[in-house]
Amino acid sequence: SMEALGRNLPNTPILGALTRAIGTVDKAAMVKEIRHKLSQSFRPDIVEGNVKAYETAYAETAQG
Repeated sequence: SMEALGRNLPNTPILGALTRAIGTVDKAAMVKEIRHKLSQSFRPDIVEGNVKAYETAYAETAQG
């Protein structure tokens, strides 16, 4: 989240790591849901920063 949002906000990256580690949730579906939910409350740049943080954590986590 530091790279994507410039702040230490671990919620979305933790979700990405957990999603990858468990392996039962579709990544594309989760990204779609993140965009949908966050766009109701946040500016587009914040939404996309969260998506980037999610995808980075997902990519850097070993699959369980």
